[in-house]
Amino acid sequence: NWYVHAGRDWDRIVLGGITNPEYKQYSGLSIKAIADRVKKDPWDVFFAIAESGPASTMPQSMSEANKIKAMREEFTSFDTDVGPASNAIATHPRAYGAFPRIFARYVRELGVLSLEGAVQRASAVAANEIGAYDRGRLAPGLAADIVLFDPLRIRDRATFAEPSLPSEGVMYTLVNGVVVFEAGKYTGAKPGVVLRGPGWDGRK
Repeated sequence: NWYVHAGRDWDRIVLGGITNPEYKQYSGLSIKAIADRVKKDPWDVFFAIAESGPASTMPQSMSEANKIKAMREEFTSFDTDVGPASNAIATHPRAYGAFPRIFARYVRELGVLSLEGAVQRASAVAANEIGAYDRGRLAPGLAADIVLFDPLRIRDRATFAEPSLPSEGVMYTLVNGVVVFEAGKYTGAKPGVVLRGPGWDGRK
């Protein structure tokens, strides 16, 4: 129940990919914002959208203070659970901007972490947690998965209204030592491989 989870505040329940023709134009706004624009009760808006077809819910349920507190714990690593591919419902802005946001907002703007600390949490710490010990660090014999970015320019641009806006400041991305992203464009290379964890039993 995201309404309760977000403090019973309809302004913290953002919707995306609304298919209801009456409300489709309001994708990226909160239920409260939509209700204000159409001059209806938020509950009526919620039920009208929910019963008419798909829509994705993007609740804003975490406080900035709690996020910062968690970030400062040494065991915390950074990842995102949303893929970048858009679909018929919607994608979340974190699909396109999770890591750039860490470096732009929490490192450069707020100084929550050092640049080196943030890189470690997004690479070595994260890789260790899933048992990918040949990744997440630069050393001879390890997989060369590398992102080269400008720490003064990197920033996220994706919003709830426009969740697929690409981030800025990343210059090169290498996967297994092969350049897959250069000067703002995908090179067409596909050097990635399937990673098997300790729970894999050998079956497809």
